[in-house]
Amino acid sequence: AGEAGTYPVLLAGGTAAWAVDLRELVPGLDALRLAGGGAVRVISQQVDTRRWTGADTDVGLTSRPGGGTALALVVQHLGVAQAGLGLPRQFIAAAAWQADRLMADADAWLVEADLPLSADRSFPVRAGTEYRAAVGGWGFAIRAGWRRDLADTGAPGLAAGLGIRRLAGRFPFGLDYAWVPFGELGTRHAIALTLGIRPPATRQSEETPAEAPLGAPVWVFYPLRGEKFHKDIELTRAAEVTVKVLDERGLEAVVLFPTASRGAGTMTVLWDGRLAGGAWADLDHTYVIVVQTGQSTQYFEVTPKDE
Repeated sequence: AGEAGTYPVLLAGGTAAWAVDLRELVPGLDALRLAGGGAVRVISQQVDTRRWTGADTDVGLTSRPGGGTALALVVQHLGVAQAGLGLPRQFIAAAAWQADRLMADADAWLVEADLPLSADRSFPVRAGTEYRAAVGGWGFAIRAGWRRDLADTGAPGLAAGLGIRRLAGRFPFGLDYAWVPFGELGTRHAIALTLGIRPPATRQSEETPAEAPLGAPVWVFYPLRGEKFHKDIELTRAAEVTVKVLDERGLEAVVLFPTASRGAGTMTVLWDGRLAGGAWADLDHTYVIVVQTGQSTQYFEVTPKDE
């Protein structure tokens, strides 16, 4: 602007990320459903004819204690970026809540808020909401958010976006767009392309204590088409009943029916293919549904599939 005229400001980046379930590594904390991960990012920035390139690293920890609630703590900018200059270290505490099956069997509404903390800036509270739905093997999302720090540029602080996801297959992918007004600095249009790599299907090891009896059938259902696993359980007398889904490592993936007393009669066990937090189960992987009624336990191997 001014005597220099106008010139382009371009920013591009690529990120590789990996996350692991920490329940096997941190025994005794299964109820917290801890997961940890890291990301390495390559950044390129150009202002007029000058260009800088560098790398950056983030690490994070999440917990899903249940009830649709998720908590997270992230440390950003552990690397060096932009011509050897370090980006300001930043700590982010976040919380989210998700409600499932609002208007359909495969939709969800998410509300999130986070607080970035760093030594060189005030507390720019951020919040956002997202509604998403799955149709067949595809997912669609619409988003809105608010950032307090955008008000410093004269912008209203509001932002919006949308996304599309291919949920099925070995290589799920997504495309996201965000519209972010920056007041006097103009408007940013951000586009992100995401590619996932789904692990190959494996069978449970013989050591898994919750493995179904040898020769038991594997139930196949198609959750992305709205189909659910369905099984009627006959209770001959009143009993304490618990129903859980275990993953291929024997770890609890989701609680379908918390421990509660039920009277004699027929109890229907349903699973729509969602895990704790609302994520889809890995397609073509085998899970075990454990139905404990009093002193008796039944196991059902199930495999969600796309087609």
